[in-house]
Amino acid sequence: FWCCCFNNNHSKKKKKKDKQRTTSKTVKKTVKNENEKKAKKMVRVLMVAEKPSIAEAIANNLCPDGGFASKRQGRAVPIYEYHGRFQGHAADFVVTSTTGHVFSADFHSKYNNWDAVDPLELFTAQTVQKEAGNARIVPHLQDAARGCEHVVLWLDCDREGENICFEVLGVIRSSGIT
Repeated sequence: FWCCCFNNNHSKKKKKKDKQRTTSKTVKKTVKNENEKKAKKMVRVLMVAEKPSIAEAIANNLCPDGGFASKRQGRAVPIYEYHGRFQGHAADFVVTSTTGHVFSADFHSKYNNWDAVDPLELFTAQTVQKEAGNARIVPHLQDAARGCEHVVLWLDCDREGENICFEVLGVIRSSGIT
């Protein structure tokens, strides 16, 4: 004796399960396509050294397969570019430099006459930040950073290098790059 029971509720569950599988496959395909797009997308990496000779050495030594980085003149110093890999992704590298400090700190002009100023006043006097030496370095760094998603700083491991790091990061952030 055979008894066959048709449970409509079971059928609905099966349809729901099939729909979930289809949806799951669609989601997996979408995620896979997005991951492929991300993998194909080139990241742009800005590398900043403390002086132009170091930027050139970095670019030529890190350029893959013993190649040479292309060189172009930026607003203030040369910019070297090459293709490589960064954190597992294809990347375009932009390597440039500062020429030492980006900014200098000075006292307001009323304190310039050291004979007329009480030295104790200097302890509480406001300082003024000015672009140091090469006045084109700020727009140069802003131009070089345009479109970059990562920043690598190649500066000396001392207080001065750390100060230059923060100056460079400040310039890059002021141009709207996070």
